[in-house]
Amino acid sequence: MASSKSTVTAVHFSLMFFVMATIILGVTTYLGYKERGEAYAAAATAKADADAKKKVSTLYQEQIRALAERIGHLYDEVGENDRANLNTIIGRMEADLRQYGPAGAEFTFSAALLGLRSELDKAIAANNALTANDNDLKNELTALRAQYQGVVDQHQAAKDVALDGQKKLMESKAEEVKDKIAEINQLTAANDALKTEREQLIKTHTAQIAEKNEVIENYKARQNLLVAKLDEVTRESFERPDGLVRRIDNTTGLVWINLGSDDYLPLRTSFSVYRKAHHGIGRGQEDIKGAIEVTRIVGPNLAEARILRNSLGDPIAPDDPIYTPLWTPGRTEKIAFVGFLDIDGDGHSDRDAVHNLVAAAGADVVSEVDDQGVRTGGKLDVNVRFLVVGQIKAGNQDDPAEVKRFDEVSRNHKDMVEEARQHGVRVISLHDFLAYVGYTPRSRTWRPGEPRPNTLKSGAASTAVNETIGDRSSAGQTSGVYGRRGQTEQPVSSGQTSKVFGGGRGN
Repeated sequence: MASSKSTVTAVHFSLMFFVMATIILGVTTYLGYKERGEAYAAAATAKADADAKKKVSTLYQEQIRALAERIGHLYDEVGENDRANLNTIIGRMEADLRQYGPAGAEFTFSAALLGLRSELDKAIAANNALTANDNDLKNELTALRAQYQGVVDQHQAAKDVALDGQKKLMESKAEEVKDKIAEINQLTAANDALKTEREQLIKTHTAQIAEKNEVIENYKARQNLLVAKLDEVTRESFERPDGLVRRIDNTTGLVWINLGSDDYLPLRTSFSVYRKAHHGIGRGQEDIKGAIEVTRIVGPNLAEARILRNSLGDPIAPDDPIYTPLWTPGRTEKIAFVGFLDIDGDGHSDRDAVHNLVAAAGADVVSEVDDQGVRTGGKLDVNVRFLVVGQIKAGNQDDPAEVKRFDEVSRNHKDMVEEARQHGVRVISLHDFLAYVGYTPRSRTWRPGEPRPNTLKSGAASTAVNETIGDRSSAGQTSGVYGRRGQTEQPVSSGQTSKVFGGGRGN
């Protein structure tokens, strides 16, 4: 009984589901057919509306194209929203109105045409007025031409009379000119004779002047020679010592001088040291006994200097005068140079070293002729202390450049010596100058390629050819004076002296 009830319930559910599905399908189908019919009706209505609008649009496009052709600007776009675009009908129209339309006209073709017509009417009226005025002027010109033609005829008649008189006058003047030409020819001949005589006189006077100049140059050269000889004999000097040696320490090789910070003494200034009984400061080298170089400023009137050169027979002593031409308290000394400056005898120019020597003492080189003969600086005057003359040497005479260099150096040397004579500048040699400034040669550096003729050999000489070389050191000993600093015991030589220098005769 229970089983039968359960089966009836399942059938009922199946039947209900089928009925409901059938009803839903039927409703859906009905609604779909209804919407489709409405859509077809709407599409037909839209197509009819579109066809009507297309017809109207086509009509407008044809009218716009006809208007564009009439205007003369056939473009695809009208350009209502982009008036600046010249590729549209309206853009091109407005450009034409701006370019060709009358000033102040509205941007319409009608206004532009009316403005242009107004201006054209004004131009036509003005042209008519000018034409009438032109006709009046032509009539006036014709009358004036007739009037002035009579005046021209009168003047032409007067001109013909004047030309006839001028012709007669010219014929008369031609005769006078002919006479003047003959007179000028006579005067020219006389002038040529005077000119020839004048040239002969000039030639004669030129020869006489050259002869007199030669005599003057000879007297001048002789005078310079006599002045040089007199200067060599008297060797008068107006130089004064710059200071004195106050104290000396031979152990340390130092001296102290009476110059210092109050004198504005620069470091590295070199002085030559003179004997007390000298014959004149800066007169020559015979009175110079040594040289010193300032190393330290101690006080207002005291400075320390090291000994650069000292005489063994007459060493530097207190109160010895010191002198340099490169330094004077409160004044910058001026020096001039000419010639080849070789201060160490190696055959090479030491111009830079000389400049450094001058600069170290606070002096200036105000005029100079370099090794190539080029002169720099101004002319010599009374403010120049010395003209220092180096070597005036000729180079290779087969080399045109060397010949030119020597000629330039010689010419500038002659000019500078003449300037020095005129202004009282003392002329000294480079050798004397180095002695005056206390220059002491340093050990020079050997340059590759230079000859070394004085190379010393160590040890004893060989006694035979192909001798076996052994120890050649000397067995003698040096004096303690030349020994190492701090050595207290005097070494004793193991050598023997020659009998010539023995203690007595016959030993």
